[in-house]
Amino acid sequence: EMLQCDPQKRPTAQDLAEVPYVRQCLLLSNAALTDRKKSKQTPAANRPLPQDKGIQPVVEYLVDNLGNENNVREALDYLQTLTQEEGITVDNSAKQVVAKATKDYVSEDTIVLLGMQIMNNLIITANADDVMYTPDIISIVPLAMKSHPSFPSLQRSAANLLTALSAQDGAAELIGSVGGIQDLLSAIRAFPNMADVCAACLHALWNLTVNE
Repeated sequence: EMLQCDPQKRPTAQDLAEVPYVRQCLLLSNAALTDRKKSKQTPAANRPLPQDKGIQPVVEYLVDNLGNENNVREALDYLQTLTQEEGITVDNSAKQVVAKATKDYVSEDTIVLLGMQIMNNLIITANADDVMYTPDIISIVPLAMKSHPSFPSLQRSAANLLTALSAQDGAAELIGSVGGIQDLLSAIRAFPNMADVCAACLHALWNLTVNE
């Protein structure tokens, strides 16, 4: 099934996680997909999401609630709103927390989309040595695209992020090494009639070609 040319006919990461052999391997590696159902039941921190107090308290809330899917989604949704503000700055440790939450819940499309949107907001003010240009964070973007091939909004957001990331020296080569180019081409094939998705992917491919 994984050899299907059409990405919409291939099983998702979560589908594969239900295959006994694959699930056993995931359990041995302590992968996030095996903890998904358990995570939904993890007790939430005994305090509400802090609002109107800036970004850092929300990040601390996210850290305290990384084991609870609903609270992670709530925190990322609020962070997505906060990081849209012009001139907002977020330290590297906070960016790493967002990346970890996105990766830990890579099978949850809404959480992954929020993670992509937050990183798109933050890349605007990133410095050349920013943590967003590290392999740990860059590799999450192609992973997100592979995990949700039939979600056009996520594909577009991920492609926009790859466009921005590829402007940094060395990042374009890293994106290529983790399969970013193939994922962009897959998105174009999956959504040939969606101009916004195709435009985002083609822009990313152009940047990767010029900067690699």
